[in-house]
Amino acid sequence: MIFIGKLLKTRGNKGELVLSYFPYINFSAIKKGISLDLISDKYEKEFVLENFKLMGNNKLIVKFKSIDDISSALGLVGYSVYMKGSEEKRIKKDFIDYEVFDMNKNKLGIIVGIVSSGKNELLEVKSKDNEFLIPLATELIKEVNKKENYIIVDLPEGLVDLNK
Repeated sequence: MIFIGKLLKTRGNKGELVLSYFPYINFSAIKKGISLDLISDKYEKEFVLENFKLMGNNKLIVKFKSIDDISSALGLVGYSVYMKGSEEKRIKKDFIDYEVFDMNKNKLGIIVGIVSSGKNELLEVKSKDNEFLIPLATELIKEVNKKENYIIVDLPEGLVDLNK
């Protein structure tokens, strides 16, 4: 599975939700009728995407089949959204060989792989003298530049040095 984003809040009263999506998402992969896994700390559910609209600022308005009112949608707020299948493999390959920079534009390394760790995806990054993992989370990855093949991350202090 690959992390798509997180359901932040409801929108309107017809079951729509606001999804904060991860900036690497290729929208050709997201189509009406695909199944997406919604995962929280306690539950995992599969829903079919009925419709979606781009909202801007890395947000989508999404509507799932069988979620037709605000009270049903409220039960999904806070869930993380994942995609599985062949599209996942293509998206994962897209990140290989991307350079990774911190918020000060210091090069941290190059992405050499993506590791699945249960519910989480981790970017495997290699530098001259270190290898480390970065959780694939919208809170940490601040920019994805597909033209120049790099990402900018805002990591907690000490994360890069965990494996030294």
